Amino acid sequence: MDLSLFELGILINDIHDERPNYSLLKYQCYWFIYTVISLVEMLWIDKLNEKKANHLSPKEYLPQQQLGTWRNLPIIALDLQLVQRVVSKYQAKREEEFSLVNVLPISIYLYLT
Repeated sequence: MDLSLFELGILINDIHDERPNYSLLKYQCYWFIYTVISLVEMLWIDKLNEKKANHLSPKEYLPQQQLGTWRNLPIIALDLQLVQRVVSKYQAKREEEFSLVNVLPISIYLYLT
C-alpha cells in the first residue's frame, strides 16, 4: 500500500495530538520528526523483507535510551506506548475519513452533469 499525503497528514496530526506541548529536552522537533519517520517505516515499509525481519534496531531493544544529541539537546528514542496509541488512533481515523469519501464511476459523473 502506498502512502498518500492525506494519510501522512492524519498520522502527523495524531502524533501532534499525543504530545501537543513542545518540550525542549524531550518533545522537540527532533523527537517529532523521528517519530513521524519511524511510524512511516513501521506502517508502510515491506515487513516481509528478510533483512529487516532478522535485524533489531536499537529503538527496539533500547526503547528508552537517548539516540544522541544535537547542540547538547538529547534526541529521545520512541516511547513504545505512545507509538501503539498513535497507530491505533491513526488506523481508526483513517477508516473514519475514508468512509466519508464516495467514489462515483466517471460514466455516472458525466450522466449527472
